[in-house]
Amino acid sequence: MIRLRILNFKDLCVIIKDVLSGAIMNKQERKDLARLESKLDILEAEISHLDTILRKSGFPQGIATLTRTVEEILSENENENARLDDDGMLA
Repeated sequence: MIRLRILNFKDLCVIIKDVLSGAIMNKQERKDLARLESKLDILEAEISHLDTILRKSGFPQGIATLTRTVEEILSENENENARLDDDGMLA
């Protein structure tokens, strides 16, 4: 089995287009592909906008920094909860 690492949705879209370009696509398939490409463009724009506003609001690397921050908070909460007994008291 060949495994490919897709870096982003745009790469996936390009690969799909390359694969389908050799096949005969009917009208409905072309319409479906166009719809998916349109949704992809919208999602990429939204992610880019989110990354930009996160950088402007203090997350130096945008989405990546937010992700690490949330993971740290969740980990700290798990550690805190592990130290509490059933009554909510420190063990």
